[in-house]
Amino acid sequence: MALTDAQWEWIARLMPTPRGNCTLPARQALNGWLFIAREGYGGGAAGPRRSGQHDHEGPPIRGGGSEAQEGQAICRSRGGLTTKLHVIVADDRLPLSMALSPGHAGDGPWGRTLIERHGRQAGRPQLVADRADDGRATRRCAAEHGWELVAPPHPNRHAASQRPLDRAAYRARNLVERFFCRLKRFRGIHVRYHKLDAVSLGIIHLACTHIMTKQRQHDL
Repeated sequence: MALTDAQWEWIARLMPTPRGNCTLPARQALNGWLFIAREGYGGGAAGPRRSGQHDHEGPPIRGGGSEAQEGQAICRSRGGLTTKLHVIVADDRLPLSMALSPGHAGDGPWGRTLIERHGRQAGRPQLVADRADDGRATRRCAAEHGWELVAPPHPNRHAASQRPLDRAAYRARNLVERFFCRLKRFRGIHVRYHKLDAVSLGIIHLACTHIMTKQRQHDL
């Protein structure tokens, strides 16, 4: 997997200025990270040297103590170490907002975090969500930020307080499922290999960029 000339032309202007003694071309570095995202390993020195992790002698930038192991969106459950990706998408290729959390984190609070992070909307667009987001706090947060929340009623909600479901609009729920199916093609994403949440989220952003620019190339 590698960036095509058309893909690189679209994203080259977004690349940061090289720092330190790094001489690796940006395109080659991105191709190395794409390989890591797709296979979950390898890539040689492309990723680390471009990120500045080994640009100088001495210990790593971030220590390996207990403090560095906390707050990396990882938790231990029956299945081992787990993490969860929360996302708002415009379609099956375009994410609008995303965040990583520990695997045991609830969907409702993180859904409200994404709504707040995405900002207030104009025109009251529909936000199709799962039944886990059918809580008073989430509905109130969505309304305050200009969204019309479309979600099936939660089983624990009293029948008198359940709102009717717009089934025609709820069919768009498959877009986020298709988005995750595309990401699962990248082994380095659906099997998390990196401890740092910033690195894991960066790889997810890179995979999404590859998916979006690849589709744009086909549309031309």
